[in-house]
Amino acid sequence: MKKLISLCAFFLLCGCIGFTESPPSQFYMLKTVPAEPISRTRLNIGIQEVQIPEYINRPQIVTIENKVEYNISEFNRWSSSLSGIIRRTLASDMAYLLPQSFIKPSSIISDNYNYTISIEINRLDGEFDKNAALEAWWYILNRKGQIVYRGQTSLSQPAGDNYEELVSAQSLLLAEMAKEIIQKLLAVQ
Repeated sequence: MKKLISLCAFFLLCGCIGFTESPPSQFYMLKTVPAEPISRTRLNIGIQEVQIPEYINRPQIVTIENKVEYNISEFNRWSSSLSGIIRRTLASDMAYLLPQSFIKPSSIISDNYNYTISIEINRLDGEFDKNAALEAWWYILNRKGQIVYRGQTSLSQPAGDNYEELVSAQSLLLAEMAKEIIQKLLAVQ
């Protein structure tokens, strides 16, 4: 009798688990923001690996609440590595600004590049119904790997009230940083 009750309880538990479905995951990608060209200069520019902090170095999208609590969404995720997405998005944003230039993600400093851009992101997150924030250090390196300019970006943008709007705001922040970098690069060349 005990075995029969245990077996019934097991099947009842399996049935309950089988009927509960988790919501489907949503996958997001940062998008390139079209912009007016700021120069017709022809350069070869490589974007090095983007360093990101551990708290956002994950497949899940991270939001903040009350400036101190981080929320990690299990069902709202990046479509691939966030560092890689940022690198590709920045290269595309910069290509709009310098349409005659060759700009691409690069894993090594190469003699083929006039300049290489190195980026350390300290913050890329947001709080719903408040702001998305981007804080980063970036470096422009010449062919010899020497730093010719060191810059810092600290920007915010209204985040909206859902993940799609948050990711769009983060895309706008990266586009603005790309513009800052290109303006400084043109000034130092």
